[in-house]
Amino acid sequence: MDEITLGDTLRFTRMRLKISHEALAERSNIRIDYIKALEQEDFAALPERPLVRGFIQILAYELSLDLPMLEGKLDQVWQPQELRYHVWQEPETGFLWNLAPVFPVVLILALVGWLVFSAIHASSGGNLEAKPSVLETNVQAKTIPLSVKTVPPGAYVYLDRGFIGLSPITNFPITQRLKGQLRVVKAGFKPYQDSLELIEGHSIEINLEVIPVAVPVANSVVNPVVIPAAKP
Repeated sequence: MDEITLGDTLRFTRMRLKISHEALAERSNIRIDYIKALEQEDFAALPERPLVRGFIQILAYELSLDLPMLEGKLDQVWQPQELRYHVWQEPETGFLWNLAPVFPVVLILALVGWLVFSAIHASSGGNLEAKPSVLETNVQAKTIPLSVKTVPPGAYVYLDRGFIGLSPITNFPITQRLKGQLRVVKAGFKPYQDSLELIEGHSIEINLEVIPVAVPVANSVVNPVVIPAAKP
């Protein structure tokens, strides 16, 4: 017997609990088309894989499913892309001889590059401001950890409007930048929002405030209004 797929597990569980797509989307804050795409395993209609793993975490919580089981099914049908690097190996013989036809092209490109650099240097008066290029900026950017703990746990945590998981979150990798907007939401509690400097890692603990609910006073008696009788 074939194993039940990720899409079948989500669809059958939702139908067994008698939850419509609309109700699940409202409870989970996930778009209806994303929920349907997960049930149909239409990964071309879904966003990036880290966001999809966040969707899986939310749906596991809302449908009372085992999260490691769902993540395993996701990895079976949508495996992470592995980065492969080609390592150049020198041939046993004739290495320089095989590169001989390339030498003239390399020399011409080097000459053209030198001429372009000389022209730019001359037009700027010899004062080239040292500014990092886009490539250098991307290389210098690094990943820092973010940990968020809430009291009580089980709150939805967003960073710059992107869902990163349910609290507690430990060492979630984020790209280093100047600032980020942290937002924490849990039913029955006031939303928490704060601006963070994301130059280095953070470990945050948040005590969520309960939304007060008006409780009717028991055995309350309303004084009756006495209307005086009309005089004859």
